Amino acid sequence: MRHQRRTILLALAAILIAASAGLAAVVKLRSLHDWQYTSDLFLYDRMLAETLRGRFGVEYAYGRQFGEHAYLSLLLLLPAKLALGGRFPELLVVLAPLAYACGAGAFYWGISAGGAGWKAEVSLLFYAFGAALPLGLLEPYCGFHPDIAGAFLGAAMIAVMARAQSSPSRAARGGAVLLLVLFAATKEEFAICALVATAVLALRTRTELSRRWLFIPAAIAAFDAVFLAVMKTPFNRGDLALAQAWLSGGHRFWPPNAEWLVASSLAAGLLVCGAADGLDPYAAAAAAMSAVHFPAAFLLGDYSPLSWHNVPTFVFLSAALAAQFARAGRSAASTAVAATLAAALGARALAWSLPVLAALACAPSGPNFHRTLARRERSAARLRARMNPGFVAAIPLYAAESWARAGARFSFYPHGVSAPPEGIARYAVLDDAQKEVPPPACYRREAADGDFTLYERRGACPGLDAQRERFVRLFGREAIEPASP
Repeated sequence: MRHQRRTILLALAAILIAASAGLAAVVKLRSLHDWQYTSDLFLYDRMLAETLRGRFGVEYAYGRQFGEHAYLSLLLLLPAKLALGGRFPELLVVLAPLAYACGAGAFYWGISAGGAGWKAEVSLLFYAFGAALPLGLLEPYCGFHPDIAGAFLGAAMIAVMARAQSSPSRAARGGAVLLLVLFAATKEEFAICALVATAVLALRTRTELSRRWLFIPAAIAAFDAVFLAVMKTPFNRGDLALAQAWLSGGHRFWPPNAEWLVASSLAAGLLVCGAADGLDPYAAAAAAMSAVHFPAAFLLGDYSPLSWHNVPTFVFLSAALAAQFARAGRSAASTAVAATLAAALGARALAWSLPVLAALACAPSGPNFHRTLARRERSAARLRARMNPGFVAAIPLYAAESWARAGARFSFYPHGVSAPPEGIARYAVLDDAQKEVPPPACYRREAADGDFTLYERRGACPGLDAQRERFVRLFGREAIEPASP
């Protein structure tokens, strides 16, 4: 009977997690096709496309994406980019939902070892829904960042490490190392999170295995520091610029936001459970990752709990409390606190996340929206037929999906024209709103079609050519022009 109840509970958790991931993927694909995503999603797509052409990490917003962040794990997607071509953004937008679902499975596999019993299924539900994580998968505006997908790898890593210690096997140890490498290679700050987590484990468990794990993120973090310095270009900002902007003032210091009360509740629950049963080493490691990541909200002045800056903080904190509940003793205080938090926050998340996802997935766009979108698609296609895709076109932000699908090079106007990197765009495509800020006189009006007007650069552009030549010296003329026959 007990086994039956556990099976039913696990099946329920699997259905809810799969439904959340599936609905989020549907919403994101729909948003992509409806031109609702822009910016970073397409910068990663462009960066991989240029890397396949032999220009490592080049894109047209910051010069070289790896001068911004050490997104090393994106390089594993190069075969997919090669195979999918212009459809590759469709894979990018579903990576976070896939990581959420697969990561939850790995988290359960790891946390269910070591005599967790029925608490493993409860912990899985709590981890997956306790902080309304499914809504964080949507990533409004940008559509994809490695940070969100990578966060679920980090939570799975902690759980599989726990299994590798309590129920040693080749699969567990190999899985722990694989997840550790993938997580640390996702971004430079995740390498630091992994380093702190493995340091906590080395101090708390004092095993040879945990000490070996410590060297992996240490090596990746050191490599990241050198890599970022080598890859940096004059067009990059970097973390130092963000820190300087914060020091200059202008950010408020605490968010009056209900979601951060949820985070406070999770942290308080972890402290109470830790005081009652003793803080589990793996829960402590996940909590340490959350604490390391938490200052990003203050540094960036972004306090939205569903933004890509803050979702990892919630993922690590949820994983910490779930691990504490599953692995620690069964004192009355610990069980009562965790059960109360799981029931309250889980019910809230299920009552909020799934209905919102379902409503977004099923909401009609309306005939006027589709007619407008179809008209813009046709206009964009006709203008592209007049352009050589080997040159860079500075386009409106919302039109990126159309240019990416066509495999053309682009920046976001006025970047590439009158904003850094200046002067690299041969073409400028403006919509009605942008016509109030026309391109410089060296860009001549060539055609108008629907909502768009096409300009083409003719001759020298005084004031812009110095930065254009700087770009050419760094990356070669074929980075912004078609290859010579």
